[in-house]
Amino acid sequence: MLKRSKSSAVLAVLALVFVVLGIVGSAGSAVAQESPSQDDVVTSDAPIVADDAGFVAIVKVSGLIDPVLADFISSSIVKAENEGALSLVLQVNSTGVVVSDAVFIDLLRQIQSSTVPVGIWVGPSGSHLTGPAAQFVGAAAQVGMAPGTRLGNAGEPLIAGLDMKRLAPLIDNTVSNQEAADLGITTLDAPTVGDYLVNSPGVKTREITAENGEIRREPLTQVRFGQISLVAQLMHTVASPA
Repeated sequence: MLKRSKSSAVLAVLALVFVVLGIVGSAGSAVAQESPSQDDVVTSDAPIVADDAGFVAIVKVSGLIDPVLADFISSSIVKAENEGALSLVLQVNSTGVVVSDAVFIDLLRQIQSSTVPVGIWVGPSGSHLTGPAAQFVGAAAQVGMAPGTRLGNAGEPLIAGLDMKRLAPLIDNTVSNQEAADLGITTLDAPTVGDYLVNSPGVKTREITAENGEIRREPLTQVRFGQISLVAQLMHTVASPA
């Protein structure tokens, strides 16, 4: 009965995917569509404050690293490189990897060799980056964690050249954000993704005075937020159900 119920649920989700695809296809006959290589990325642009301040891309990576999510991360890196981003930030909440070692190794190498610095922010509070996915921090340019998050149980490094100062304490152990800071794993003070942004190298900021008199920094650099599309999210749910 459990197997039959699970199969029925998967079929129901697949049916919904086909319905959504049908709607998208119908709309496509009336208007010009974007290149298929970018249809996994849904982007929202913050207002440009300074014309010469560039932009940072921040994309949400949530769930097991399955083929859908691995492809989304890869395409986000390519998009950031092609569009000349100052950096790409992966906002991560993931507890494992379900792609093959070969696919995950390629993804680690792409992060490691990207012409645009790729950073990791584990957040918001309650998020985890555990299992082999924690090896992202060894390939990343910058690392930040929100309070109440955990990082670790990364296992042995899958590729050479990862930052072992960060990874060594994480091979068979998890750490909190404060422990990660004490161990030198995190490189930025980043309680929020906004803090991560204003504390990142190359990001232009200005000081403003809040209504309560507190002086804080806000970015002059443009921020572009992205996440996987609805169709990709449905496929992600089918590929790696909770």
